[in-house]
Amino acid sequence: MYINRQEINSYISNLRDELSRLSSLKPKIVDNFDELQVELDETEKQIDLISNKVNEARRKLNMEDASIKSLRESLDTIKIDIANNKDAARLKNLGADIGSEIIKGICPVCNQAIADTLLPLANEFHIMSIDENIKHLVAQKEMFEFALNGHSKAKEELKNSISYFEGSLFTLRRLALSLRSDLYAVDEELSESIVYKT
Repeated sequence: MYINRQEINSYISNLRDELSRLSSLKPKIVDNFDELQVELDETEKQIDLISNKVNEARRKLNMEDASIKSLRESLDTIKIDIANNKDAARLKNLGADIGSEIIKGICPVCNQAIADTLLPLANEFHIMSIDENIKHLVAQKEMFEFALNGHSKAKEELKNSISYFEGSLFTLRRLALSLRSDLYAVDEELSESIVYKT
């Protein structure tokens, strides 16, 4: 007869060897009560430490999400501003093609200069032209896209860290559960935590 491609006698022999190995680890709770208590304390400290890391990483993740949302909103506004300025530039160029006096900044009725802004300005202030404004907005757009890319990468790293820490927490909590089970078990029972670790 074969089990897992081994003869039954060989299989039984391997099981006896495994039992002997586990027995050498002092699997009886009465034999290692103090060690179990120390290990449980250390495991709980590790759980607290990693839980704090998870909470901190989640807090940072929320901050990254808020930054990404704000940057996307700013990018949308800048894209609209760029489109509006390009439309204005096209209209200005169209007016120049037909020889309109208004495009030159002169009133066609009274021949006085027309300012291209509604704001009262002192002489020392310089208003950007439409082309300068477009260049400025494009530069801002590139800066926001660079920042958005950086925040997106940071978000991915935080998500990976949280995933790793949560995996560690799962393992440590299972170990702590086994250790507690051992501490409150009958003295002659086998140690669940030793079996879990092996």
